Amino acid sequence: MLNLVLAHGIFYGGCSQFAAGMWEFAANNIFGASAFSTFGAFWISLSVYIWAHEGKLYEMASELDMTIFFCIWGVFVTMFTLITTRISQVHFMVFGGVAALFFLLAMGEHSAAMKKCGGYVGIATGALAIYLGYAQLLNEVWKGNYLPIGLRKPVNNRTVNKSKDKFSDVEDLE
Repeated sequence: MLNLVLAHGIFYGGCSQFAAGMWEFAANNIFGASAFSTFGAFWISLSVYIWAHEGKLYEMASELDMTIFFCIWGVFVTMFTLITTRISQVHFMVFGGVAALFFLLAMGEHSAAMKKCGGYVGIATGALAIYLGYAQLLNEVWKGNYLPIGLRKPVNNRTVNKSKDKFSDVEDLE
């Protein structure tokens, strides 16, 4: 079972998200590029850590090491969460859930109850992330707002018209 988890962590969670991040750079979406490539690197690093530990390549990290690791990621994702307040309500909920998850996992290194709570938050956040991804895909392909994500207006009430690469005024994005 561990091999299956590591394979998904490295390739689906890691490499595919990292590649998606590079494609987001090409599409000029700096937030998407930063988020995808960073989370891809997270999954690769966590999977390699678990693999190295299980393979007895080095001694297990202490609880303090993992607490620090998860707290650093929690702070990093909290910064991303603040940025999502300008994107959509569902983006905000997903990134807020991931930030909470990291902090709960940090506390879970010292408390089984917090680790279990983190697991529930992770499952709920994962389900919400699946909804967000599907909603964005469906809405883009079908050219409508079939599954709402609560898009926010741009700060200056202007957005880039990608077909003309010019700015145009918008009334509402939804």
